Amino acid sequence: MDIQDHSGEISDDRLALLELILAEEQLLNESSSTQIEKRPADGQIPLAYAQARVWFLEQMYGSTGANNIHVAFRLDVPIETQLLEKAVNLIWQRHETLRTGFAEADGVPYQFVRPPITFPLLATDLTARQGAEQIAAMQATLKQEAEYRFDLGRDELARLHLIRLAPASHVISLTMHHIIADGWSVNLLLGELLTAYQAYLAGKKPQLPELTRQYGDYAWWQHQAQTEQGYQAQLDYWRRQLAPPLAAVELPTVAERTGEALFVGQQIMLDIPQNVAARLGQLCREQSATLFMGLLSVFKLLLSRQTGERDIIVGTPVSGRSQVELEPLIGYFVNTLALRTQLTGDLSFRQLLDRVKQTCLDGIAHQDIPFEQLVAHLNPPRRFGRNPYFQILFNMLNYEQNFNPNGDLEIAWLSRTELNAQFDITVYAEETSSGIGLTVVYDCELFTRAQLETFLDDYLELLRQVVTAPDQLVLTASGEPVLPAPIMLDDPADAPLATGPRTPTERALAQIWQDLLGAPPSNIYEDFFAAGGHSLLAVRLFSQIRQQLNVALRLAVIYDYRTIAELAGLIDQHNTPQAAEPRYHALVKINEGSPQFQPFYCVHGAGGHVMFLNEWREYLPAVPLYGFQARGYEDISEAHQSIESMARTYVAELRR
Repeated sequence: MDIQDHSGEISDDRLALLELILAEEQLLNESSSTQIEKRPADGQIPLAYAQARVWFLEQMYGSTGANNIHVAFRLDVPIETQLLEKAVNLIWQRHETLRTGFAEADGVPYQFVRPPITFPLLATDLTARQGAEQIAAMQATLKQEAEYRFDLGRDELARLHLIRLAPASHVISLTMHHIIADGWSVNLLLGELLTAYQAYLAGKKPQLPELTRQYGDYAWWQHQAQTEQGYQAQLDYWRRQLAPPLAAVELPTVAERTGEALFVGQQIMLDIPQNVAARLGQLCREQSATLFMGLLSVFKLLLSRQTGERDIIVGTPVSGRSQVELEPLIGYFVNTLALRTQLTGDLSFRQLLDRVKQTCLDGIAHQDIPFEQLVAHLNPPRRFGRNPYFQILFNMLNYEQNFNPNGDLEIAWLSRTELNAQFDITVYAEETSSGIGLTVVYDCELFTRAQLETFLDDYLELLRQVVTAPDQLVLTASGEPVLPAPIMLDDPADAPLATGPRTPTERALAQIWQDLLGAPPSNIYEDFFAAGGHSLLAVRLFSQIRQQLNVALRLAVIYDYRTIAELAGLIDQHNTPQAAEPRYHALVKINEGSPQFQPFYCVHGAGGHVMFLNEWREYLPAVPLYGFQARGYEDISEAHQSIESMARTYVAELRR
């Protein structure tokens, strides 16, 4: 088949879609242990292991509201109550989890699914109140919802409450018991709800993804998976990783632990400035690590310094949705990993980051054993009211809190000032437009707010130090911390790494950079993509380089030369435009990733350009990622004349 085109692009009239699938047999073989079958039609549905832990806590402490997930947001639009109620009932009918109750037989808990019913929308009208009185009433309603004490056997375990403030102003409150949901589920439920509501509003049938499995299928499968191949190998890994002796990582408290679980928590927040966050991001990319790994490394270093321990275990949640059929389900899938790092020997921060990265990758590779089962198998010493491995949790919020289906709703999130604390300290980190936001939930029976403020100040100062001098020792072999002089980086202009352009080429690139991105580069080492660049801007960047510097670079070069310093070095080391252009390679490395994971190879569609694969870097930060680049782009090489010749080139490159 002839597919030639003047510019190397594929003709629309000859071929609408090109799709080549090149994969090794081992990448196609999927283990049977990952296949989730439907549960038997008869018989009781067991609890998933994570659910069993929550159920046990409810039996021990009663219904306290400590296991609630609560969110609330404001919509300044008119809402048709009947249509919203119709949408709510549709979602409740789709997801068995929302109609699930819990009971026990002979001391063994099980779950049951109620038949679909139509129930009225819970609504409160506050339009008769104004100003401060209305706000106080709204806050009281939200507090009551957030602290609602569910009866696991009798209640619907998800409550949606509509609060009307004005004809075109509403607050939607969602409260779910943790035994049926996780953070991912909140986003999923609200996204489906608004999608269905807007469809009904437009007189259309909602288009929602098909659910091939339900949560009960997952819970049943989880109990069968213990006999599957690979389970014992994962268990053996954790047995080695969590072998005693285990150090207790405990910060000084203002009160003795009573053993009574009060779950009384408060939160404190910290904003990491954009310039500090950018330097950490750059350092993590240099080490093929994720931002989570970098933040966790600093956190573990601070814990080591403040507790004197070199053996640091911190818990972290993972989504637990490793099978594609689980992604559209509402349910409690989250698993918890105990990430143990030995801070031993002379260590620079870069070396510590590598060590923490490997711990994280190993943990993720062995994440399929539920934490509750791990504790049962390893049987560590237990203390009442305490997690056997950690009392500190570190969590990176990497799912978008954006469920606006059409992008046309103004959603304002409302937050609560008090949260339940099931650990001594829980850290939530999230990338923001201004840097990185940290929210710390702490047990206010154990710590004062002043203690946590000092702790976070120390964390930010330590973070500033290590990103400025990542190769400097942070710990000695004898266990002594190395404390560099404080470095103030509040102003990006004061940052040691904020090096301005030094050569004519760097100055020219800096001006192009500023014209395209709308702001001057903070330094010549700033990553193009981290600064807001994307595939279309990369095309314009290289076009300007060609016009102003008379150098024709292949667009895929941006993956290897992402900074002004790197691009300038590439340009300056060649005397001619032809010499500056690396030769054509069909396979382009998009992301370095980690050798812990098998490489992921992407074959383009009709467009043929590797830049279209750029967004995959965000979704697979730790995976070695490669893309195939079609020949004939940017007048660098002769275009492929047939699908067969393209396939032969790609296969040869893959095997090289």
